[in-house]
Amino acid sequence: MKRLVILGGGVAGLSAWRRALARGFDAALVERCARPGGLTRSIHVGGFVFDYTGHFLHLARTAHPDRLGTPRGAWRKVTRRAGCLVAGHPVPAPFQYHLGALPEPVRAECVEGVGDLLARSTPVTPVPGEDLAAFFLRAFGPGITSHFLRPYNRKLLATDLTGLDAVRLNRFFPAPDPAAVRAGLNEAAGLSGPGSSPGQAGSTYNATFWYPVGDGVGRLVDQLDPGVAHLQAGVDAVDLGRRVVVAGGRELPYDRLVSTIPLPDLLRACGGDRAAGAGRLASSGVVAFQLGVRGPVAPLLTDLHWLYVPDPSLAFFRVGCYSNVSADLAPRGCHSLYVEVGFAGAPPEPGALTGRVLDDLVSAGLLADPSRVEVLLRHVIDPAYVHFDFDWARTVPAAFDDLEAHGVHCAGRYGRWDYLGMEDVILDAAALVDRLPAG
Repeated sequence: MKRLVILGGGVAGLSAWRRALARGFDAALVERCARPGGLTRSIHVGGFVFDYTGHFLHLARTAHPDRLGTPRGAWRKVTRRAGCLVAGHPVPAPFQYHLGALPEPVRAECVEGVGDLLARSTPVTPVPGEDLAAFFLRAFGPGITSHFLRPYNRKLLATDLTGLDAVRLNRFFPAPDPAAVRAGLNEAAGLSGPGSSPGQAGSTYNATFWYPVGDGVGRLVDQLDPGVAHLQAGVDAVDLGRRVVVAGGRELPYDRLVSTIPLPDLLRACGGDRAAGAGRLASSGVVAFQLGVRGPVAPLLTDLHWLYVPDPSLAFFRVGCYSNVSADLAPRGCHSLYVEVGFAGAPPEPGALTGRVLDDLVSAGLLADPSRVEVLLRHVIDPAYVHFDFDWARTVPAAFDDLEAHGVHCAGRYGRWDYLGMEDVILDAAALVDRLPAG
């Protein structure tokens, strides 16, 4: 029987562990937290249910969430309702497909900048060596770039966009469809209900998502958990030559190792030149605030699931309303929010950032009165967003080749050092185990 050690108990690690046990591996999961689940866990406080931040299950390869593990309760398919806060006005998302709904003078500046775009018959694609900021200008025009794409993504990624590879990021930022942009010019200014479907003036990816009935997204963890005790410990070292993991002072021999912990952490655990290579992998973090609030949601958020906030003067890049996704997530007469702030380097000082976030929520019209906040939680997610800089293609595939030569396979969003959704990491981790010899 082959010995398989899995590092990290998020949904990718749980999926790999579940499949390994089913295939007859002698499999052990190493996870530092008492309860596995990683960032997909849910938190129950004072009658509110919070996720670690806005986590919504988008399915493209699976018919229903019940097929991801063992069913533990009902799920509901939800049509996404997202907006962009522009000059104090919510307009439907995606921004580029709703230019007619923008307030003046933003509308005029964005429309003026899309002349070349509207004259094209097909969208443009980035060229090798082109940075993300340059691609935005060429593909979307100066108005859309300056009013939304550049400030929003600068806040989200907390880095200079000129250092990011537009070719590798094109899957997340495809050039707009000229016909959809043209259709969006005919919309009336403002929102006829901020929850207008994003697809009314051009389709968008992830237009629907799944969410549990009566609980948070942590139900997905319950579905994947095989119900076997894991080793609660951090990873101290990985000895590739001896094929041994040291965790919590214990040595765990392995024939194959599946790592879902962040790739830089794995490389540092391997030591030597590999540890030095970890410093070439760039990312940014997110401080996620969870607010349980007494009273109705602010009018700007009525019926919205989340709101993108490009304004550089406001600390956060996104604000979402859990209780608009599911009324089960807040007590009657209350609502619940998540607020996300991007950072690079060390996390911001907690007290000062909390005060600023509350002040900015009030000034933006997203929170009526801070005294109505009954629950306030703060979590640091680091890493949160991998930076696809121009070193990524030279560094990451070479690291995988080296590790796989020593029986180490990487899975999951941070293990693969990529941007992947929950469905992909769950299915891909199981498929990885299927490719490994069990006997």
